[in-house]
Amino acid sequence: ERPATESQSLAAAGPMAGPASTAQDLAAQHVAQFESFITHATEPGGPLAQLRSIVCCSQQEAASSHHAIRVSGSDISEYDHALGNALMQQPPVMLPRLDEALRAVVLAPRPTATPSCTAPAPDLMRTLRAAPQQERLAADPRAPAAASAKANVHARLCLLPDLEEFNRPTVSSLRSSDVGRLVSVAGTVVRCGSVLMRESSREYECSRCRYKFMQHAPIDQKGVFPLPTRCPSSREKPCLSTNFRPVEGTASCTDYQEIKVQDQVQC
Repeated sequence: ERPATESQSLAAAGPMAGPASTAQDLAAQHVAQFESFITHATEPGGPLAQLRSIVCCSQQEAASSHHAIRVSGSDISEYDHALGNALMQQPPVMLPRLDEALRAVVLAPRPTATPSCTAPAPDLMRTLRAAPQQERLAADPRAPAAASAKANVHARLCLLPDLEEFNRPTVSSLRSSDVGRLVSVAGTVVRCGSVLMRESSREYECSRCRYKFMQHAPIDQKGVFPLPTRCPSSREKPCLSTNFRPVEGTASCTDYQEIKVQDQVQC
């Protein structure tokens, strides 16, 4: 079956989705849906608990550390099937939106707090569950006043839905149609490459209207940034410029590593 296009899969994702005239509207819808999922995931070890634990740390650590937040793909699908399906089918589009939702929750305004960072009491947990989604993380009064919210948080998906379309029994069962989708496969790692650095994103500016937008470099493009065919600004009078220049100081780099996986040996 041919994978759905971005507009088809994303526009249908979740009860909040409706007619959207621009890609920015779609992005905002899905960020809001992911925020709703995060703030409703109040179980121990869930995304909200992980975010609360990393908020309680020093300013120095906040500026230098990146934090991985484990998010269950199966839980997202259970919370909103269409949103979860869009995430599995379009991870290059949806994963940055999930990261944006995590940052929005962790950077929510915080009240003045007491110098303790212990786990919330049961009555406090009931208050957090009842609070509006944008205020839940910030409502924990036990986080220290010096605690700093993290912008460097990244979603790490685990436990994909237990459906045949998202699971492959062997490495050799992978097909070209799986490229660009999230799938789970069982195998044995036989070789790991060195940890290398690559430029993952960079902000560009339109030479004509000065509109700024973020571009992400696919990992298989070896650092080459694909640029739009015309200015992506959403003005009443479209800007048809095709000239863009990188904005100094906006480059973001990440580590990456290549591994070699083969089928598990059957005894």
